[in-house]
Amino acid sequence: MNNFIREYNTAVESEYFSVPQYAMGAPTSINTANQIAEATKRLNSGVFGVDLAPIRPDIFEQIPKQHFEEINRLMKLTGAKASIHGPIMDLVGFQQNRWDESERKNAENQLGYFLDMAHKLDPKGNTPINFHANTQTPGETWRKMSLQEKEYVQQLYKTASQEEKKYLQEFIDKGAIKERAAFINQETGEIGMNKFEVKRYIGRDKIWTPDEYLENQNHTMWDKEKLDVLDLQKTKSEIADNFQRIVSNNVGLEYAHSQGVVSPEELREYEENKNKMKLLERHMHEIDVHIRSRMEDIHHKFQKYTPAEEKKEILKEFENFEKTAQTYGKQQEIQREAMKDLMIKYRKHPELLESEHEIQKKLQAEVEKKLGQKPVSQDEMLHQLNQLPAPKVFIPTTKFAQEKTVETVSNTAWEAYQKYGKNSPLITIENYQPELTIGSSKELRDTIERAQEKFAEKLQKEKRMGEKEAMQEAQKLIGVTWDVGHINFMRKLGYTEKDILKETEIIAPHVKQLHITDNFGFSDAHMPPGMGNAPIKEQIERLKKHGFEAKKGNVIVEAGAFVAQFKENPHLYALEYFNSPLYSMKVAPYWPQMIETQGSYGLGMGPTLPETHFRDLYGGGFSNLPPELGGQRGGDRGRFAQGGNQ
Repeated sequence: MNNFIREYNTAVESEYFSVPQYAMGAPTSINTANQIAEATKRLNSGVFGVDLAPIRPDIFEQIPKQHFEEINRLMKLTGAKASIHGPIMDLVGFQQNRWDESERKNAENQLGYFLDMAHKLDPKGNTPINFHANTQTPGETWRKMSLQEKEYVQQLYKTASQEEKKYLQEFIDKGAIKERAAFINQETGEIGMNKFEVKRYIGRDKIWTPDEYLENQNHTMWDKEKLDVLDLQKTKSEIADNFQRIVSNNVGLEYAHSQGVVSPEELREYEENKNKMKLLERHMHEIDVHIRSRMEDIHHKFQKYTPAEEKKEILKEFENFEKTAQTYGKQQEIQREAMKDLMIKYRKHPELLESEHEIQKKLQAEVEKKLGQKPVSQDEMLHQLNQLPAPKVFIPTTKFAQEKTVETVSNTAWEAYQKYGKNSPLITIENYQPELTIGSSKELRDTIERAQEKFAEKLQKEKRMGEKEAMQEAQKLIGVTWDVGHINFMRKLGYTEKDILKETEIIAPHVKQLHITDNFGFSDAHMPPGMGNAPIKEQIERLKKHGFEAKKGNVIVEAGAFVAQFKENPHLYALEYFNSPLYSMKVAPYWPQMIETQGSYGLGMGPTLPETHFRDLYGGGFSNLPPELGGQRGGDRGRFAQGGNQ
């Protein structure tokens, strides 16, 4: 007997299953722009949520804007909810293993168009529109260590240097090895890959981690750039010394030439020296240009790619270096001008010609007088240059992708908010492959939180919102779509169900939408829940503990591959997996018990109201007439041998 209760609960509100039936949605076909027909088919299958899935940008752009408005009317008529799986696009600006800011801006503009169409689906609500966190750019690959590997790493730790211990400790704490890590050269946009290696050095094994390789790359590049400046400066000093020797030598020859007492050989030497001096002057000028260019490049990289914390610590040293470099450049110019003045003086009064040592002393005195300080030595400038730390020109692709994704998402959310206000579409970012950029829950969580913060800052500044209200609005409009099948890819890297559930708990507070799909951890099989080994129910329980609420159409069962292979409706399998009751009362039978049974009504009596009884045997009307007389039944004998009503 059923107990009487104060509230009436239907089957879609039963506590006996993880996901209520009204929350379940289904994606449309990815291959057609006729999303109206697709939405109708999904509604006919019994779902309350329709996830439009034209995941190719070209297909999406073939959908007329009026169709989105028509789908909105269809949702109102059926009481259903529509969402959008946005096209597969790179929010960062990566294209073919390179990054380009213009590509990121193109993605930002295109994202704005997708949000405009999403708004048409529900102008008075917040249509969820989902984009993948990554597409194809590699990030970090962490593989769980075996027991033997753990023992080996701990053994290496005992004999490692302090720097090596820093990297090994991270492996020990995580119980995993960072096998690969992609990096990007922020100056060129080029992407590369570092791998974990063990090198057999004499007397010991040396571990090279991807992070250590990355740090080494930054130092090597920085040292090379500094060395280039040093080499140029050294070359210039040698040329300047040679120039001064020629000037000193030519003063006497010039005087002899002016007095007409020069021999043909001396005249030839005099002319050659003049040409050499012109050549050396041009060469020194070119070197000055190169040095200035290299110094400006060093300054640019230091300012742009040195983390703010590090920059504060050595800002004084860098300012001193800039001052020294500027002083050195000025004194070189003063020295050149002073040398020209001396040359004119010796030409007029050759008897005043002095030794090279005396000339150098006079030049130094002139420099000191005009600078108002002691001249800077080359060694001093180079010493200060060597003290500067290497800027982070090479950084992990994931860190870079996080920064650019935050920029793209927050900018697009702000543009949409300016148009639609509190009815802006909800942007959700979906987890995908764990070894691509933003592949872990922590990376995705940090990205979402920073995007929310940046968006909230704009609301405070431009809309004069309070800090709390702005953050609430940001959290409402930027969130996560959690794909329970994609996170199961961790299994191919040696992780277990326990690790998968930990990842789920990390991201849980930000989840706005669920994608339900099953697989075995190696490929995106897109099977109905319960047909693979993804811990789906366990993940949903973790999400519920952190506030996730199943609402109309926010749980999308993605089983397109199953439909393509077996031509079956996956919704019934989802009802079975989530133990949904067959009827509106919270009592048996449930779908797991009933899915393979036949209906008991009229069992054994044959078809109900069979058409042939009414058309062929007992029915009235003209349907039995031949087609040429307006009927439906053709004759089976010739016209001259017919019988009955033929």
